[in-house]
Amino acid sequence: MKNLAAVWINFQAAGAECLILADAVESRDDLERYRAAVPGAEMLVVLLQASLSALERRLAQREAGTGLDRHLRRAAELVAQMEQNRVEDILVDTENKAVAAVAREVLVRSGWMNLSGS
Repeated sequence: MKNLAAVWINFQAAGAECLILADAVESRDDLERYRAAVPGAEMLVVLLQASLSALERRLAQREAGTGLDRHLRRAAELVAQMEQNRVEDILVDTENKAVAAVAREVLVRSGWMNLSGS
């Protein structure tokens, strides 16, 4: 989190007004560590959700060997944690959706962009 805090300070000094992070926020404690690292920032947690079987298919397409086994175990852990801890503000189902469709849904539902008319 020290690196994130330093990056945020530098980005703010350069005029940045938002920061988008991709990470697995597993608990409220994780969320509080992010809040401490980026003080004053408005936080919005978006959970990109898919079934475990979909995640396993995706991982099998991009990973190999022992890396695949490790990622498969971690995916199962994260699915269970995310269902139990519910730290998200917005839940976006990614099952059978193209990346562009998921991105569009995140932008619209977050209020970051009004794309309803396009």
